[in-house]
Amino acid sequence: MDTKDFPKTLPDDEKILWKFTECAHSEDPLKLTSTFCHKHYSIKMHTHDYFEVNFVVNGKGIHYTEVGSTFVKAGDIFVIRPFDKHGYLEVENFDVFHLCIDKNFFNKYYGDLNLLTGFPLLFGIEPKMRKQQNTYPYFCIEGADFDCVLSLFDSLDYIEHKHDMLNFLNTYGMSLMLISTLCQLYYEQISSRIQAQIQTHDEKADKSNKYMYIFLALDYIHKNYTKQIRLDELLKIALLSKNVFYKEFANCVGRTPFDYINRYRILQSKRLLTETDMSVTEISYTVGFYDESYFLKTYKRFEGISPSAFRETLKNNRI
Repeated sequence: MDTKDFPKTLPDDEKILWKFTECAHSEDPLKLTSTFCHKHYSIKMHTHDYFEVNFVVNGKGIHYTEVGSTFVKAGDIFVIRPFDKHGYLEVENFDVFHLCIDKNFFNKYYGDLNLLTGFPLLFGIEPKMRKQQNTYPYFCIEGADFDCVLSLFDSLDYIEHKHDMLNFLNTYGMSLMLISTLCQLYYEQISSRIQAQIQTHDEKADKSNKYMYIFLALDYIHKNYTKQIRLDELLKIALLSKNVFYKEFANCVGRTPFDYINRYRILQSKRLLTETDMSVTEISYTVGFYDESYFLKTYKRFEGISPSAFRETLKNNRI
Protein backbone atom coordinates (compact mmCIF):
# COMPACT_ATOMS: atom_id res chain seq x y z
CA MET A 1 0.00 0.00 0.00
CA ASP A 2 1.40 3.39 -0.99
CA THR A 3 0.30 6.93 -0.19
CA LYS A 4 0.21 7.59 -3.96
CA ASP A 5 -3.03 5.58 -4.03
CA PHE A 6 -4.63 8.29 -1.83
CA PRO A 7 -4.98 12.08 -2.08
CA LYS A 8 -1.66 13.90 -1.91
CA THR A 9 -3.17 16.63 0.25
CA LEU A 10 -6.28 17.22 2.32
CA PRO A 11 -8.42 20.35 2.07
CA ASP A 12 -8.87 22.60 5.09
CA ASP A 13 -11.62 21.66 7.52
CA GLU A 14 -14.60 24.00 7.90
CA LYS A 15 -13.30 24.76 11.38
CA ILE A 16 -9.61 25.42 10.87
CA LEU A 17 -8.64 26.41 14.44
CA TRP A 18 -9.69 24.53 17.58
CA LYS A 19 -9.23 26.13 20.99
CA PHE A 20 -8.58 24.11 24.12
CA THR A 21 -11.83 25.18 25.76
CA GLU A 22 -13.74 23.84 22.74
CA CYS A 23 -11.89 20.54 22.71
CA ALA A 24 -12.35 20.13 26.49
CA HIS A 25 -15.99 21.31 26.41
CA SER A 26 -15.20 23.38 29.47
CA GLU A 27 -14.37 26.97 30.37
CA ASP A 28 -13.08 25.90 33.80
CA PRO A 29 -9.52 27.29 34.17
CA LEU A 30 -8.62 24.30 36.35
CA LYS A 31 -9.17 21.88 33.47
CA LEU A 32 -5.76 21.66 31.80
CA THR A 33 -5.97 18.38 29.87
CA SER A 34 -8.64 16.57 27.90
CA THR A 35 -8.62 12.93 26.74
CA PHE A 36 -10.89 11.20 24.23
CA CYS A 37 -10.81 8.53 21.53
CA HIS A 38 -11.96 9.07 17.94
CA LYS A 39 -13.28 5.92 16.23
CA HIS A 40 -12.96 5.47 12.46
CA TYR A 41 -11.18 8.79 12.42
CA SER A 42 -10.86 11.14 9.46
CA ILE A 43 -10.56 14.91 9.69
CA LYS A 44 -9.47 17.56 7.21
CA MET A 45 -6.56 19.91 7.80
CA HIS A 46 -6.85 21.93 10.99
CA THR A 47 -4.81 23.47 13.80
CA HIS A 48 -5.27 23.97 17.54
CA ASP A 49 -3.89 26.25 20.23
CA TYR A 50 -2.79 23.37 22.47
CA PHE A 51 -0.38 20.44 22.43
CA GLU A 52 -1.88 17.14 21.31
CA VAL A 53 -0.47 13.66 21.97
CA ASN A 54 -1.86 11.22 19.39
CA PHE A 55 -1.86 7.46 20.01
CA VAL A 56 -3.08 5.16 17.23
CA VAL A 57 -4.79 2.29 19.05
CA ASN A 58 -6.27 0.42 16.11
CA GLY A 59 -6.20 0.10 12.33
CA LYS A 60 -4.41 2.19 9.72
CA GLY A 61 -4.63 5.73 8.43
CA ILE A 62 -2.72 8.50 6.74
CA HIS A 63 -1.42 11.45 8.71
CA TYR A 64 -1.17 14.63 6.66
CA THR A 65 1.01 17.63 7.52
CA GLU A 66 2.05 20.70 5.56
CA VAL A 67 5.11 18.84 4.25
CA GLY A 68 3.45 15.62 3.08
CA SER A 69 1.68 12.49 4.27
CA THR A 70 2.70 9.28 6.06
CA PHE A 71 0.95 6.00 6.82
CA VAL A 72 0.37 5.47 10.53
CA LYS A 73 -0.71 2.30 12.30
CA ALA A 74 -1.58 0.89 15.71
CA GLY A 75 1.15 1.74 18.20
CA ASP A 76 2.30 4.96 16.53
CA ILE A 77 2.59 7.98 18.83
CA PHE A 78 3.29 11.56 17.83
CA VAL A 79 2.98 15.04 19.30
CA ILE A 80 1.39 17.94 17.45
CA ARG A 81 2.59 21.33 18.68
CA PRO A 82 0.27 24.36 18.84
CA PHE A 83 -0.72 25.80 15.44
CA ASP A 84 0.92 23.00 13.41
CA LYS A 85 -1.58 22.12 10.68
CA HIS A 86 -2.44 18.45 10.20
CA GLY A 87 -5.25 16.02 9.31
CA TYR A 88 -6.14 12.33 8.99
CA LEU A 89 -7.64 10.00 6.42
CA GLU A 90 -8.94 6.63 7.61
CA VAL A 91 -7.71 3.61 5.68
CA GLU A 92 -8.90 0.73 7.85
CA ASN A 93 -10.67 0.77 11.26
CA PHE A 94 -8.65 3.80 12.29
CA ASP A 95 -8.99 4.68 16.00
CA VAL A 96 -6.90 7.40 17.66
CA PHE A 97 -6.63 8.45 21.32
CA HIS A 98 -5.86 12.12 21.95
CA LEU A 99 -4.39 13.78 25.02
CA CYS A 100 -4.95 17.53 24.57
CA ILE A 101 -2.76 19.66 26.82
CA ASP A 102 -3.39 23.32 27.55
CA LYS A 103 -0.33 25.58 27.62
CA ASN A 104 -0.96 26.31 31.31
CA PHE A 105 -0.34 22.65 32.15
CA PHE A 106 3.21 23.00 30.84
CA ASN A 107 3.56 26.38 32.54
CA LYS A 108 2.72 24.58 35.77
CA TYR A 109 4.95 21.51 35.33
CA TYR A 110 7.58 22.60 32.80
CA GLY A 111 10.42 22.70 35.31
CA ASP A 112 9.85 19.10 36.43
CA LEU A 113 9.09 17.69 32.98
CA ASN A 114 12.12 19.30 31.37
CA LEU A 115 14.35 17.33 33.73
CA LEU A 116 13.32 14.21 31.81
CA THR A 117 15.74 13.62 28.93
CA GLY A 118 12.91 12.40 26.72
CA PHE A 119 10.70 15.46 27.25
CA PRO A 120 12.53 18.02 25.06
CA LEU A 121 12.99 15.23 22.51
CA LEU A 122 9.38 14.04 22.21
CA PHE A 123 7.62 17.38 22.72
CA GLY A 124 10.16 19.72 21.16
CA ILE A 125 12.69 18.24 18.76
CA GLU A 126 10.74 15.34 17.24
CA PRO A 127 7.73 17.42 16.05
CA LYS A 128 10.07 20.06 14.61
CA MET A 129 12.05 17.42 12.72
CA ARG A 130 8.91 15.88 11.27
CA LYS A 131 7.92 19.31 9.95
CA GLN A 132 11.25 19.53 8.12
CA GLN A 133 11.54 15.89 7.04
CA ASN A 134 8.32 13.97 6.50
CA THR A 135 10.14 10.63 6.18
CA TYR A 136 11.33 10.81 9.79
CA PRO A 137 10.09 7.54 11.41
CA TYR A 138 7.24 7.75 13.91
CA PHE A 139 7.64 6.68 17.53
CA CYS A 140 5.95 3.27 17.80
CA ILE A 141 5.30 0.97 20.77
CA GLU A 142 4.00 -2.58 21.03
CA GLY A 143 3.46 -5.45 23.47
CA ALA A 144 3.57 -4.59 27.18
CA ASP A 145 4.47 -0.97 26.45
CA PHE A 146 1.37 -0.62 24.24
CA ASP A 147 -0.85 -2.13 26.97
CA CYS A 148 0.64 0.18 29.64
CA VAL A 149 0.10 3.35 27.59
CA LEU A 150 -3.41 2.26 26.53
CA SER A 151 -4.32 1.67 30.19
CA LEU A 152 -3.26 5.22 31.09
CA PHE A 153 -5.28 6.70 28.21
CA ASP A 154 -8.30 4.62 29.23
CA SER A 155 -8.04 5.83 32.83
CA LEU A 156 -7.83 9.46 31.75
CA ASP A 157 -10.78 8.97 29.43
CA TYR A 158 -12.80 7.45 32.30
CA ILE A 159 -12.48 10.53 34.52
CA GLU A 160 -12.72 13.03 31.64
CA HIS A 161 -16.21 14.31 32.45
CA LYS A 162 -15.93 14.50 36.24
CA HIS A 163 -15.50 18.17 37.13
CA ASP A 164 -14.37 18.53 40.74
CA MET A 165 -11.07 19.36 42.40
CA LEU A 166 -10.29 15.74 43.31
CA ASN A 167 -10.64 14.61 39.72
CA PHE A 168 -8.70 17.60 38.40
CA LEU A 169 -5.82 16.57 40.67
CA ASN A 170 -6.16 12.94 39.59
CA THR A 171 -6.08 14.08 35.96
CA TYR A 172 -2.93 16.17 36.54
CA GLY A 173 -1.20 13.21 38.19
CA MET A 174 -2.24 10.67 35.56
CA SER A 175 -1.35 13.03 32.71
CA LEU A 176 2.11 13.49 34.22
CA MET A 177 2.45 9.72 34.53
CA LEU A 178 1.45 9.23 30.90
CA ILE A 179 3.77 11.97 29.63
CA SER A 180 6.73 10.73 31.69
CA THR A 181 6.09 7.14 30.53
CA LEU A 182 6.03 8.21 26.87
CA CYS A 183 9.18 10.31 27.33
CA GLN A 184 11.06 7.38 28.87
CA LEU A 185 9.93 4.95 26.16
CA TYR A 186 10.86 7.42 23.44
CA TYR A 187 14.26 8.08 24.99
CA GLU A 188 15.00 4.33 25.12
CA GLN A 189 13.84 3.81 21.54
CA ILE A 190 15.77 6.71 20.02
CA SER A 191 18.91 5.74 21.95
CA SER A 192 18.74 2.21 20.56
CA ARG A 193 18.17 3.53 17.04
CA ILE A 194 21.19 5.81 17.21
CA GLN A 195 23.45 3.15 18.71
CA ALA A 196 22.45 0.77 15.91
CA GLN A 197 23.41 3.39 13.32
CA ILE A 198 26.77 3.99 15.02
CA GLN A 199 27.55 0.27 15.23
CA THR A 200 26.66 -0.36 11.57
CA HIS A 201 28.49 2.80 10.43
CA ASP A 202 25.44 3.92 8.45
CA GLU A 203 27.03 6.95 6.79
CA LYS A 204 23.87 7.83 4.81
CA ALA A 205 21.85 7.96 8.05
CA ASP A 206 24.63 9.96 9.70
CA LYS A 207 24.50 12.64 7.00
CA SER A 208 20.71 12.87 6.66
CA ASN A 209 19.90 12.75 10.37
CA LYS A 210 22.50 15.01 12.00
CA TYR A 211 19.91 16.15 14.49
CA MET A 212 19.71 12.61 15.88
CA TYR A 213 23.20 13.13 17.25
CA ILE A 214 22.01 16.20 19.10
CA PHE A 215 20.06 13.67 21.17
CA LEU A 216 23.38 12.14 22.23
CA ALA A 217 24.68 15.55 23.26
CA LEU A 218 21.53 16.25 25.30
CA ASP A 219 21.79 12.87 26.99
CA TYR A 220 25.42 13.60 27.87
CA ILE A 221 24.47 17.01 29.28
CA HIS A 222 21.66 15.58 31.41
CA LYS A 223 23.97 12.92 32.86
CA ASN A 224 26.96 15.20 33.44
CA TYR A 225 25.53 18.64 34.23
CA THR A 226 27.10 18.55 37.71
CA LYS A 227 30.56 18.51 36.11
CA GLN A 228 32.40 20.93 33.87
CA ILE A 229 31.27 20.29 30.27
CA ARG A 230 33.63 21.31 27.48
CA LEU A 231 32.75 21.95 23.86
CA ASP A 232 35.21 19.34 22.59
CA GLU A 233 33.42 16.71 24.66
CA LEU A 234 30.08 17.58 23.08
CA LEU A 235 31.56 17.55 19.57
CA LYS A 236 33.05 14.13 20.20
CA ILE A 237 29.71 12.81 21.48
CA ALA A 238 27.71 14.32 18.62
CA LEU A 239 30.17 13.29 15.90
CA LEU A 240 29.75 16.71 14.27
CA SER A 241 31.99 19.65 13.41
CA LYS A 242 31.76 22.79 15.57
CA ASN A 243 29.82 24.85 13.01
CA VAL A 244 27.37 22.06 12.16
CA PHE A 245 26.90 21.22 15.83
CA TYR A 246 26.03 24.80 16.79
CA LYS A 247 23.66 25.12 13.83
CA GLU A 248 21.87 21.81 14.43
CA PHE A 249 21.69 22.33 18.20
CA ALA A 250 20.08 25.75 17.81
CA ASN A 251 17.72 24.35 15.17
CA CYS A 252 16.63 21.47 17.42
CA VAL A 253 16.66 23.05 20.86
CA GLY A 254 16.24 26.76 20.21
CA ARG A 255 19.25 27.66 22.37
CA THR A 256 23.02 27.57 22.13
CA PRO A 257 24.60 24.51 23.80
CA PHE A 258 25.92 26.40 26.80
CA ASP A 259 22.76 28.43 27.25
CA TYR A 260 20.89 25.10 27.37
CA ILE A 261 23.37 23.71 29.92
CA ASN A 262 22.93 26.74 32.16
CA ARG A 263 19.13 26.55 31.84
CA TYR A 264 19.15 22.87 32.76
CA ARG A 265 21.36 23.55 35.78
CA ILE A 266 18.99 26.30 36.93
CA LEU A 267 16.01 23.91 36.67
CA GLN A 268 17.91 21.41 38.80
CA SER A 269 18.76 24.13 41.31
CA LYS A 270 15.07 25.07 41.64
CA ARG A 271 14.30 21.46 42.51
CA LEU A 272 16.96 21.51 45.24
CA LEU A 273 15.79 24.90 46.54
CA THR A 274 12.28 23.48 46.81
CA GLU A 275 12.96 19.99 48.12
CA THR A 276 16.06 20.36 50.33
CA ASP A 277 17.51 22.58 53.04
CA MET A 278 20.85 22.88 51.24
CA SER A 279 22.36 26.35 51.26
CA VAL A 280 22.47 28.40 48.07
CA THR A 281 26.25 27.97 48.02
CA GLU A 282 25.95 24.17 48.28
CA ILE A 283 23.32 24.09 45.55
CA SER A 284 25.39 26.20 43.16
CA TYR A 285 28.28 23.72 43.38
CA THR A 286 26.00 20.68 43.28
CA VAL A 287 24.42 21.66 39.95
CA GLY A 288 27.73 22.46 38.25
CA PHE A 289 28.34 26.16 38.93
CA TYR A 290 31.78 26.53 40.45
CA ASP A 291 31.42 30.28 40.86
CA GLU A 292 28.56 31.24 43.19
CA SER A 293 28.34 34.81 41.89
CA TYR A 294 27.93 33.48 38.33
CA PHE A 295 25.23 31.10 39.59
CA LEU A 296 23.34 33.99 41.23
CA LYS A 297 23.61 36.09 38.08
CA THR A 298 22.50 33.22 35.83
CA TYR A 299 19.62 32.26 38.12
CA LYS A 300 18.25 35.79 38.11
CA ARG A 301 18.64 36.02 34.32
CA PHE A 302 16.44 32.95 33.80
CA GLU A 303 14.03 33.28 36.72
CA GLY A 304 13.80 37.01 37.30
CA ILE A 305 14.51 36.71 41.03
CA SER A 306 17.37 35.49 43.20
CA PRO A 307 17.52 31.91 44.57
CA SER A 308 17.01 33.23 48.10
CA ALA A 309 13.97 35.25 47.06
CA PHE A 310 12.51 32.18 45.35
CA ARG A 311 13.02 30.07 48.46
CA GLU A 312 11.37 32.81 50.54
CA THR A 313 8.21 32.57 48.40
CA LEU A 314 7.99 28.88 49.25
CA LYS A 315 7.58 29.62 52.96
CA ASN A 316 4.10 30.99 52.28
CA ASN A 317 3.07 27.57 50.93
CA ARG A 318 4.10 25.52 53.94
CA ILE A 319 1.43 23.75 55.94
